[in-house]
Amino acid sequence: MSLPNSDSRALFEGNGAATQFPFSFRVWDESQLVVSLTSPQGKTSRATGWTATLTDTGGTLSYLHEGAPLPAGWKLSIVRNMPFVQGIDLIPGTRFDPEVIETALDQAAAERQQL
Repeated sequence: MSLPNSDSRALFEGNGAATQFPFSFRVWDESQLVVSLTSPQGKTSRATGWTATLTDTGGTLSYLHEGAPLPAGWKLSIVRNMPFVQGIDLIPGTRFDPEVIETALDQAAAERQQL
């Protein structure tokens, strides 16, 4: 799979009804997401208690703010936060799996997009 050019963040404003927040950038694990909240007074903090359903093209974050939908005046941001590591170890004399190489290239592209 090729990784299309995409933003590495999604921003949402609370409306008192939404609990699902879609994003259109690829991550391979929930740990590669940082979710932040900004209060109506402008104070920003990390969101906790969220879950994400991931797809090949992005995903959907599920979040309840203190057990309810995100209130009006609040903002939620979802940001890709890839670790800058190279975890692929290709061994000479063995078959190279094209999917492993493709994933490594996609993750490197995601890191560059994040910057």
